[in-house]
Amino acid sequence: MSALQQDLRQVHIDHRRPTGVYDDRTAQDVSTFQSWYGVQGDPDGVYGPNTQAMMAQVLAGNGGGGGNG
Repeated sequence: MSALQQDLRQVHIDHRRPTGVYDDRTAQDVSTFQSWYGVQGDPDGVYGPNTQAMMAQVLAGNGGGGGNG
């Protein structure tokens, strides 16, 4: 989970220190990411395969729309 939290920091969604725990705050941050980038197919706040694929695209510089950072 620390890697996910670091990725969320990198895309300017989460600014806290990674805790390594998928808590309510992490789920909210994942939901924000899904909203910003129009991720569909994963439940809200769940870091499923579609969200993971979009995160990889965004981190590689090929992200879809959105981004409020």
